[in-house]
Amino acid sequence: MPHSFVPPSGPPDAKIALVGEQPGKTELMRRKPFVGPAGRELSDCMNSAGVLRLECYLTNVVKDLDSPIKSYVSISGKKVIISDAGQAYIDSLRDELRNLRPNVVVAVGNVALFALTSRTGVTKWRGSVIESTLVPGLKVVPCIHPATIIPPKMVYLNKHLLIHDLALAWKERKFPEIRRAERRYIISPDFHESLAYLDRCIIEGLKGSVIAFDIEIHNMQLSCISFSYRPDEAISIPFVQGSGDYFTVEQEASVIKRIARLLENSKIRKLGQNVIFDASFLLRRYGIKTVNLDDTMIAQQIISADFPKGLDFITSMWTDMPYYKDEGKQWFKG
Repeated sequence: MPHSFVPPSGPPDAKIALVGEQPGKTELMRRKPFVGPAGRELSDCMNSAGVLRLECYLTNVVKDLDSPIKSYVSISGKKVIISDAGQAYIDSLRDELRNLRPNVVVAVGNVALFALTSRTGVTKWRGSVIESTLVPGLKVVPCIHPATIIPPKMVYLNKHLLIHDLALAWKERKFPEIRRAERRYIISPDFHESLAYLDRCIIEGLKGSVIAFDIEIHNMQLSCISFSYRPDEAISIPFVQGSGDYFTVEQEASVIKRIARLLENSKIRKLGQNVIFDASFLLRRYGIKTVNLDDTMIAQQIISADFPKGLDFITSMWTDMPYYKDEGKQWFKG
């Protein structure tokens, strides 16, 4: 055992565990994790999030300060180098968490995120509830390291994100499984199913429901368009299939006309992300004049002007869906 070893602390039956990267000098002197400057910032965020520190199990991936963290686990973008000592610590963490059996683990920082989930990019994955690859079946909530909030980095906005994610983990500690709202996705609908759903959107929109929509384009052509009139269901209507058309010319014309009837109705409220782009494209390509619009990107910018307004960030703050953008990149690469 290294002479600077810092053991974990917390109740042996804790339902929530926090895993950091490596102890600092203060932790080494006091032989407790998360008691240095970053640890005090973490405690302050825990208090703001309503998290009881005494009920949390606190540990680190690397439990000594004999060498810098990069000599154990070096992360540069997506490139990760793990030394033998670093792998030994990760294996030890696996046994540690198997014995503890918490309902949720908070991955504090990028090294903990990689050790627990084999992923990198904690700023992308923060706010998501994902399954551990180190201990399959174990729930993980990644969060930004509190050291980024204090000097010398001083990214104070991270404090609000850390409080948000700690509050999420505190709720998740009540049960061991990953729970997400059930959603129904209608993909590859036939011609009649597409028209029927569009008619349903018109009916529900005239009753007061907000109709969400989104388009995807490829080579400046509409590849698909999606609609939803309820929070747990959506349809994606494609226009291309492989290198050809999805519908016949007559069918596609009928679908586009039905879409126009929906989007041009001033009595129906429509919703989208950066919807001015979608509306502008539909106007240029098909002459569809979309009216009565709300934009989630503008709404996010109004309520949190200092934070990102991309759909991935909005999703992390307002829904139970995990980070998803890498899925499309992996599909295109494949």
